[in-house]
Amino acid sequence: MIRVLMLIGCMCLFSFVVEAKAEKVSAASDAQINGWLDTIKSQRGLKHTEASLLLRLHSKQALGPLLKRLRVAVFAKNQNERSRVAYLIQAEKMLTKQNAKPAISLLRWLASNTPLNVRGRALRLLQRVGTYKEPVLRTILAGLNMPSFRLFRSGRMQRGELRHVVVGIARHECVQSARLLFAFLKDAQSELGKEYRWMNAYAKSQGGDERSGFLQHRALRPQQRVRLFPWPMRLVGAILRELGPGCASALPTLRKHLKSRKQQLQWGAIQVLKGMGEKAAGVVPALLTLYKKDPRAHRDIEAVIHSIGVKGRAFLPSLTQKLKTLPLQQQLQYVPLLQRLGEKKKVHTLLHKGLTSKNASLISVCASQIVRLRREKGIFSTAELLSLVRRPSILSNMFHSSILSVFSVYLKRRYPASAWALLKQWSSLPTRAQVLLFGVMTDAAKRKANMQGILRNWLRKQLVYKKGMFREQAIQSLSLMGDVALPAQKQLLALFPQASWKSKKAMLSLFLSWGKKAKPALTVLRQELTRMYPKTRKYVVEKWRVRVAFTLFRLGDEVYARKILLQKVKHKEPYIRHEAYRYLQKIRLGKVLLAAVGTQLLADSSGCYAVYVRPHRTLPVLLKQGAAAIGVLRQALASKHLNVRLCGVFGLIKLAPSFAQVWSGVRQGVAQTSTRARTQALIALSQVELNKQVRTQLERWRAKAKEDVKRAIHIAFLRDLLRTTK
Repeated sequence: MIRVLMLIGCMCLFSFVVEAKAEKVSAASDAQINGWLDTIKSQRGLKHTEASLLLRLHSKQALGPLLKRLRVAVFAKNQNERSRVAYLIQAEKMLTKQNAKPAISLLRWLASNTPLNVRGRALRLLQRVGTYKEPVLRTILAGLNMPSFRLFRSGRMQRGELRHVVVGIARHECVQSARLLFAFLKDAQSELGKEYRWMNAYAKSQGGDERSGFLQHRALRPQQRVRLFPWPMRLVGAILRELGPGCASALPTLRKHLKSRKQQLQWGAIQVLKGMGEKAAGVVPALLTLYKKDPRAHRDIEAVIHSIGVKGRAFLPSLTQKLKTLPLQQQLQYVPLLQRLGEKKKVHTLLHKGLTSKNASLISVCASQIVRLRREKGIFSTAELLSLVRRPSILSNMFHSSILSVFSVYLKRRYPASAWALLKQWSSLPTRAQVLLFGVMTDAAKRKANMQGILRNWLRKQLVYKKGMFREQAIQSLSLMGDVALPAQKQLLALFPQASWKSKKAMLSLFLSWGKKAKPALTVLRQELTRMYPKTRKYVVEKWRVRVAFTLFRLGDEVYARKILLQKVKHKEPYIRHEAYRYLQKIRLGKVLLAAVGTQLLADSSGCYAVYVRPHRTLPVLLKQGAAAIGVLRQALASKHLNVRLCGVFGLIKLAPSFAQVWSGVRQGVAQTSTRARTQALIALSQVELNKQVRTQLERWRAKAKEDVKRAIHIAFLRDLLRTTK
């Protein structure tokens, strides 16, 4: 008992010490950050790196000074859109439990005072938080008023972002949203006629149709046909749907508009109902009445019924009567609506009629509908689907993309056995269908292990096929099967020299998956390193040889592989050396190869610049070797080239954290005349924890240095502070 009490007392004492230390660090942090904020005064405003660090540190100090600096930076003359979005990205990172309040303050200011695209991004981030006040909501909704329709025509991305934002507002602020949205709906009604006439005139001038509301000019591509008008009204519907119980109070108004004689009000109410989903079930009788009166509104009303779902089954008698007057091909277009209303028997009947017909287009339409309904159960049984698959009319149309989608998406996921049934009728399929069906078979074999042997034997028969495309497809399918493809090893090795590049790469991956079982492949790979390809570009051939050498190394032939890789490291062409570096960072180097990499690092200044900027070059190769590469990096500090010295600085920081080993390199970098060199040297310095001696030296430099070096020193201090205050 005494021991337990002593343990509890020690824990309390420890927690008190930790809290006191944290308070001390926080107080020091406030003073330092405020001092640095005062020193950052420039016509260019804040830079990205400084803004990033300050935004991550601002939870330790007052937000007011930081917001002032950011506002100046956002509206600076040379601050472009990317800079403003950069601040938004940092604000997004701040949306955590500890930093939520300052982030919301920053985002609210950005949402109301910045250009349109930045405003939309800020609103989208605010949606994630869900804490809105009524003035903010009123300001946002004011931008959605009908006279300001340009907001919705400015781009699809902005319309989508704004929709999500306002829906998020409605979800979190139900009471205020309901009141403001009804007022907004009234304003929309008053302006509806003007905007509707304008939209029709504009659509007609572009060759469009009055009823469609689309730009349908033949010169425009389908992606450019933008629907102009329905977006704001659907937006209102989506907001009303999110209001939950508050949605019901809007239904009488919408029902009244549906019964109105003004076509504009009817059409606007339908667009609102499209966004309300199941919440619009209360107006189905009014929709049914309008459906019988106005044939021009059929398509829009059917879209509303589709969004309502099963609660709109009262619409079925009118829909069934309409289907009787339509040909089969047009009836198939109503399959999604019938399925949404729960009419599985009717869907089954229509699809069966289409699949059993001799019309290729009908079969294609039915196949596409089956793909859409692939997640629905109970439409087709396994036996029924098998009988349909084996019909000659379907097999003869396998080249259609929709028919192939049935097999690749539907059959292989739910009924793999039906795909295997096609193997017996392989010769009767068109050539393209035979090739594309390989992928379906491979996926089916992955899902059923007992069928992999059957598929492997069948693929081995295709390896001797006269047509090259069948051989290539069989090689690539076998390469995905791992150890199951071991019995086909001799055939694959015999086909390796004349295979395509894609098949060769697939076989290399297969050999690596075999491991020690791939010893017969070593001879073939050695011959591949000396094979000549006169019709292929030298760059492609050399990259291929490096990859083959790396495969040899992994398969156990390290001596020969090191010899080839050493030749590539010493090659005169930089792109070949860089390709070798990419694979060398995955393996352990010997003394000879490590020395060659170090020598090339010191001799090639242009290559080292690429090394410094792109981390997948020489530096990762040296870091992989651990302490063995410290000697090479120390030599790099004495190089004539700045990029080589910086590479040595970064490498030693990672491998030897002691600051004494990199101090001389940093000092040389700061002493350079190049602005970029000084800044990068100090950023390299900020990767390690600063001690008192280093801080004193940096303070001396800051007193005498120019503006760019001062900024770099601030960055170093901020990063060190961020590291110590986590």
